Amino acid sequence: MNKIAVFGASGRTGKLFTELGLKNGYSVKALVRDPSKFDFRHSNLQVIHGDIADTIKVEETVKASEAVINLFDPSKGSPPNLRRIAHLLLTADRNILSAMQQNNVERLIVVDSVPVGLVAGILDPNDQPRFMNKWFINKFTIFIGRNLLGELLEAGPTQVDLIKQSPLRWTIVRAPTLSDQPSKGNYRVGYLDANTGKVASRSDLAAFLLDVLMNGKYVREMPIISS
Repeated sequence: MNKIAVFGASGRTGKLFTELGLKNGYSVKALVRDPSKFDFRHSNLQVIHGDIADTIKVEETVKASEAVINLFDPSKGSPPNLRRIAHLLLTADRNILSAMQQNNVERLIVVDSVPVGLVAGILDPNDQPRFMNKWFINKFTIFIGRNLLGELLEAGPTQVDLIKQSPLRWTIVRAPTLSDQPSKGNYRVGYLDANTGKVASRSDLAAFLLDVLMNGKYVREMPIISS
């Protein structure tokens, strides 16, 4: 595998992952809405100018790729319009999944948020929630969260269901609170309350995504990375 499609490449984690991928011999196609925010240059990097809501641009990015890494986060640098963010998240997932299946691309790696997933009640069978996290995912907390966050919170389970019900070889990498601290050279991978912490550096997240890509790990699982 040497050609990958990256969505969200202009974000802080996306830039780190894209640079790592290129350093490790991958050819990268990156869909970027605003190229001025992505000034990275490399002979094996193809930057496609467009919007993730544009099915033609998404398919152009996915075509001829062997894996897709989705770090798209519409909430960054956007007005706090929860309905708009929820709509963009679901539109992005539907467009990516459709383009992958049309172009016979089977490997998908997605980044998701542990805190949002908890309130939305999203769990992996390997999770071992303790008291505090059980409290977060009880019906009352989910009800309150949905009233506060509305469609944004409801989009989370829908996103996960779309991915899980697809025939793809997917991995949903869940990350806790992210920091810009440099990597210390090691990180922990586990499941909720099972060998995981509360914070992950973006450098560690990028390194773990590359490891999952290169070694085919955690297929149809939702591991959590922490520093």
